[in-house]
Amino acid sequence: MKKHAFLITSAFSAMLLLAACNSTETPTPTEEEETAGTVNETNNTQNGAAEGEDTTADTGTEETNESTNTIEYVENGQPKKAETVTTVSPQQDYTISLAKGFSLEAEEPGRDMVMYDANNEHSMRIELFAKDETTYEEAALQTENTVKITAPEGKYEPYALDSLLTTHKDITNANGYVVTYTEDKDQVVTVVFEKGTKIVRLTVFDTTTAEMTDAFLQMGFTIE
Repeated sequence: MKKHAFLITSAFSAMLLLAACNSTETPTPTEEEETAGTVNETNNTQNGAAEGEDTTADTGTEETNESTNTIEYVENGQPKKAETVTTVSPQQDYTISLAKGFSLEAEEPGRDMVMYDANNEHSMRIELFAKDETTYEEAALQTENTVKITAPEGKYEPYALDSLLTTHKDITNANGYVVTYTEDKDQVVTVVFEKGTKIVRLTVFDTTTAEMTDAFLQMGFTIE
């Protein structure tokens, strides 16, 4: 309400100012003054053109620098390749390369979600940890404890990352865990890794029939 009131007040003040300006009588210029003004305007125009002044109007359009790359992944046992676009997190300090058909959105403070646009049952949560607040070892232990607590009857298995990490040499440490819910074929894969100055945790919500986990993780490993 305060903002709206400020805008209305400002607009009303501008209208009053405009009306006052229009009501002010301006002396009619003499013929000599008009001639002098025309000559000055012509000279200014010529000088500006001679000096190479840019008279193009500023449209206010801001350019966006988007870099395109590709990722390779496996879906339902078939190798695939997809072009990606570098995307900036809406609230955290990182960028990620997203394939077409996926979008990034804020979930809650400190958490983002990569959504599969065609079916939001498939998604990946992204969490970042500051190295001045925790270590990779602490983050990995906390991640495994969380998986153990949330898994049915505490049952979970390690998730193999060897093939994934062969194309991501900049990842120095990584651990993964998988929990399968056999009754509805849901699958949750949680991966924590260290890359440069960042410690990242990815949680992929997938199904055993869709098998989109590899695509999500390949995108997640591009986080910078």
